[in-house]
Amino acid sequence: IADTVVHAPTAAVIYQFAEVVLAGRDTRVHDLEQPVFAWR
Repeated sequence: IADTVVHAPTAAVIYQFAEVVLAGRDTRVHDLEQPVFAWR
């Protein structure tokens, strides 16, 4: 798992799932910036 690549959209879903389900926090991901390579 340590060498696994997770792209930004997938990472946002995983992060939000962990925050809401595991930590019980109401967390939004719309404030997080996209990586520079995704701007093109």
